[in-house]
Amino acid sequence: MNRQIANMLVDGVKPEKISKACDYIFEYLNIEEFSLVETEHLISSMRYIISKMQERDPLRKLSGFDYSSSADALFASEADLKAKS
Repeated sequence: MNRQIANMLVDGVKPEKISKACDYIFEYLNIEEFSLVETEHLISSMRYIISKMQERDPLRKLSGFDYSSSADALFASEADLKAKS
């Protein structure tokens, strides 16, 4: 068993669920013709949003959060940075 799967199991995460989601997400990224750099930025943005959500309640289901306002806040702050440069 590799370390990543072992960590998932310790956290109570089902590796099959993660695998299925990865397949679905990468299929969508392929359909939308994402480049690798776009995919990297997507994952980085999602990691930031999730980390902010986890600060409030790490065990809460994703559906319990307002993702769109979190994403809007992230991209608004990025737009502010671009405007200043």
